[in-house]
Amino acid sequence: VETDHFMGEYEYLAAKMDQVTDEQAKSTFDGQLILSGAADCNNLELIYRGRVAKNPNDAALLAKVFNLMSRNQCQSEFYQEGGEKYYAVAPSTEVARRVAAAFDKAGNSAKALEYLRVAVASENDPALKANLCVQIAGIELADGSAREAANFARQAIELDASSAMAYFILSQSYAQAGCGDAFAKQSVYWLAYDLAAKAHSLAQDNEQLQDVCSKWMGTCRAYFPKQSDCFFRGLQDGQGYNVSCGWVSGRTTVRSNK
Repeated sequence: VETDHFMGEYEYLAAKMDQVTDEQAKSTFDGQLILSGAADCNNLELIYRGRVAKNPNDAALLAKVFNLMSRNQCQSEFYQEGGEKYYAVAPSTEVARRVAAAFDKAGNSAKALEYLRVAVASENDPALKANLCVQIAGIELADGSAREAANFARQAIELDASSAMAYFILSQSYAQAGCGDAFAKQSVYWLAYDLAAKAHSLAQDNEQLQDVCSKWMGTCRAYFPKQSDCFFRGLQDGQGYNVSCGWVSGRTTVRSNK
């Protein structure tokens, strides 16, 4: 059967199915479209663009379009626009999260952050909220907003102290901070190392993250101050130290790069 003919029949039957009240039948019908292999992103847009334009506030229609395109991992503007329309008529944390994921996958970090922030504000479950904060922190870090990334990483840790990724992102965020004093900047890597070590210890069930943490800890060690620089400041290895560099501060331990 030619794809054009198949999709024409589907569109005709879909209009009929809109009148059906049996949700299981509707779900089966949509499932058959996916199984057919004809429901690629282009065909879905051809079918539904006109229907969405005529019924922009139909929550059931928008949910169907968004879910079908999500299953097919579509990344078109129509998919993103449909997600925004869907959220407008059926706002929820889950929809906001999924719309954010669609924009993030498309490389639109501004829109992704917009919807993730909405999701964080409306989420009440601490574990889910922590996960959303980690996602925001990761995007902010990738965008070069280290201070904002650190803020959300700390929020995630407050909500879920077992979040290895939150500690890892906070470590990398601190390393991106800057200040005028060279030694103060080097001392930040003591804090960054501590946080990376914490992330490594928490990631017992994530071998890949542990490997990344180990490599990052090695990078941090390479930036530790030299022993002579510590000596001239009256500092010895193992001594307690208060780091202060721009917006980064914290208590750590002196370690020299011997």
